[in-house]
Amino acid sequence: MPRIRKTGAVYPIRHEQRKTLKDGTVKTYVNWQAKVDGRWVSAKTYKECDRKIAEAIKEKTEWGMGVDRTTRLGEYAERWFELKRRDLKPNSIGNYASLISVHLSKYANEKLGEVTASAVQRMIANMRNLDGTPCSYNRQLGFYNVLNQIFKAAVADRLIPTSPVTSAARPKRRDAGLAGDRRTINGPVVVSTDRRSGTQDRKAFTVKQMQDMLEASSDDLFMGARQWWRLLTGMRQGEILGATLDDLDLWRDKTLETPDSGEIWIGTYTVNWKLESLDKEHGCGEPGRNGRYPCGFKRPSSCPRYRWKVPDGYDMIHLCKGYALTPPKSARGKVVPIIPQLGTVMHRYLEATDGSIPNPYNLIFRTREGLPISAFDDRAGFRDLMRRAGIPDYENRYGHECRNSVVSLLFHMKVDAGIIQRIVGHSSVEMSEHYRTVPIEDLMRGMETIGDGLDLKQIEWKA
Repeated sequence: MPRIRKTGAVYPIRHEQRKTLKDGTVKTYVNWQAKVDGRWVSAKTYKECDRKIAEAIKEKTEWGMGVDRTTRLGEYAERWFELKRRDLKPNSIGNYASLISVHLSKYANEKLGEVTASAVQRMIANMRNLDGTPCSYNRQLGFYNVLNQIFKAAVADRLIPTSPVTSAARPKRRDAGLAGDRRTINGPVVVSTDRRSGTQDRKAFTVKQMQDMLEASSDDLFMGARQWWRLLTGMRQGEILGATLDDLDLWRDKTLETPDSGEIWIGTYTVNWKLESLDKEHGCGEPGRNGRYPCGFKRPSSCPRYRWKVPDGYDMIHLCKGYALTPPKSARGKVVPIIPQLGTVMHRYLEATDGSIPNPYNLIFRTREGLPISAFDDRAGFRDLMRRAGIPDYENRYGHECRNSVVSLLFHMKVDAGIIQRIVGHSSVEMSEHYRTVPIEDLMRGMETIGDGLDLKQIEWKA
């Protein structure tokens, strides 16, 4: 066993290992070993081992610890993700897994202690989609955040003294350029066939476009009520599809009624849930060498002891298949006002569907069979509405833009920014501003105040 001199100096010790070969001969393998600060160093020669000892002592003196030279990035990332996934939301689990398997796997054999800051920058700058096109800014930012967390955990585990992930490696959003020339850290963005490059160019619908969609959806109460809800509340898709009757409060307001108006209903909706599609995983154990699990099934949904891919203690209500009600993105308890026009439509919708449409899960919006509406079918329904309403480029517009539209319209109507934040459930006023689209007419009116302030009408050109 390696010894330490009384002076504290560490020096290599010869180590022999004998192995009997197939022909009966015994072969002796010799190497030199030493233990520095609890970590072993070894080499084939005394001189090489002595050099490694000096390096380890220098690292300990400089950093207060030695650097792990054996653990590789891939194996550590795998161990880190096994712990991290317990705290991640279901959607984030898939995103993290994709970033690690697609982008980090290329560097899996890199030694953790030998990854430099410039190497991290190259990892991010050289990211590519599955079809070879450069990754979008958001994809690069996600990979940067994953690397940052992995190396911070390695520092906390005393495997490396400092993290090589610096602010210089953080991807920077570039200007769009001219004529739609979108750019990232890698230069101009080539359109990806797997639709992962670039960003969704989300913007608000105009008042006329919103009116046209409301008009186009008014011919079918069962389908149209959901579109009116989307256009007049600005709620997120999952919150709309996961809206429950328990959280809806409608009441008749006779003070708003006139002899010709009929009944007028108003109310509030409290956002406590969203509809989410969750994945399952095997709970019977690890697969064998042949890839088969102990339960004998390949699909996790067939495993008698399946588990949901959710964090420990995750609050959820399973509905059917992979659908479940889960906590919304923003804090629970956000109250959304239901204006009279929407409230009256919803009252008619609830009366028409009560008893005629099954509702085993107490959802406001559901299929005619009483099942949850999938996100895919909801997007298809909204695209069809945009087509019927004559919205230009409807194939590249999104239901989430109704959220931008509500925010922009509220700002246009001079509603206080703090109230807008509370209505749509943004984390800050700045986020509400981010969703705001300002019409050119409002910009022009704003700039016209300069002329009034300078009283330009009193100045006449003499030339």
